[in-house]
Amino acid sequence: YIYAVDDESKLIGWIDVRSLLVAPREKELRSIVTKPPVVVNANTDREEAARLVVKYDLLEIPVVDDEERLLGAITIDDLLDVMVAELTEDLLKFGGYAETIKSRYLGAKIIELVRKRAPWLIVLYILETATVTVVNSFSNVIAQAAILAAFLPLLIATGGNVGAQAATLVIRSLAIGETRIRDIGKVLLKELRTSLLLSSILAPLGFTIAFTISHSISIAFAVSIALVLIITIASLIGSLLPFIALSMKIDPAVVSSPFLSTLCDVTGALVYFTIANYIVQVMNYS
Repeated sequence: YIYAVDDESKLIGWIDVRSLLVAPREKELRSIVTKPPVVVNANTDREEAARLVVKYDLLEIPVVDDEERLLGAITIDDLLDVMVAELTEDLLKFGGYAETIKSRYLGAKIIELVRKRAPWLIVLYILETATVTVVNSFSNVIAQAAILAAFLPLLIATGGNVGAQAATLVIRSLAIGETRIRDIGKVLLKELRTSLLLSSILAPLGFTIAFTISHSISIAFAVSIALVLIITIASLIGSLLPFIALSMKIDPAVVSSPFLSTLCDVTGALVYFTIANYIVQVMNYS
């Protein structure tokens, strides 16, 4: 692009070389340039600049100072490294890494990998004891129908998968600026409707599998009803966590994946055994 500025070096507009060459010679540059869809300040974060380039489908973006004087331009080539670095950082955070690994994986030292993975693993291990506590509190229910315990991993894994899907979509939407904190209501409503539709697909499958394995209608009902609630709750948790992190000025990728798994496990176990306890008692495990 060719940039046009006024006498004070303030940006007037831009024009691509091809359009400039075919423009009538008698026309002034001011009359043929167009205003860029967006500009960035010299103090703008690199990630924000990269996001704007993607959002507006630009090949470059002009940079101005506080007085809107043109300083230069950042091309998409300049921002590719930024995009890759930020994506790598977000993926590592989403995977539960305490710090970004700066070296290549095969070149990284074992002690470096351990040091950056251990903190979250220790925290999550401690937090997962809540799941053990929940399961232990329903030991009397499990004693009456031991087969109930067999379906727990399946249910909480499904909840974790649903929550991870929701969190991934919301984090991406926040990262590219598609959604803001003010859109939390719309996001939750969309995820609620989505989760109910997913439940209508998975619940009959869950009932069939549970009945085939347990030969018990009450167990099958407990599994299918719990599946509906677990999918719904996990979807809402997965979509809500990124907003909570953002409101606390924390990178959503840092907390979403590590805490999401734990929350889904705890709530999944609690929901499942609460429903199972009621249904097994009412239907007398038949």
